[in-house]
Amino acid sequence: MRLADRKLRGLGAVLQTLQKAQAKTHDAAADVPPGDTLVDELLLLGRERVDTARDALRGAV
Repeated sequence: MRLADRKLRGLGAVLQTLQKAQAKTHDAAADVPPGDTLVDELLLLGRERVDTARDALRGAV
């Protein structure tokens, strides 16, 4: 269970980094290209799933 928790924590960190990089891309561009909001939503949903899975591993759910 500890290994799964560490892997989920790592995945969460990767998704958070990608989300921050995506946000900086938005700041650099005046117009939001089509599909970028989809990428943002997928990153956010991925992070939420990681949090849910980690809580389940800890018995919080």
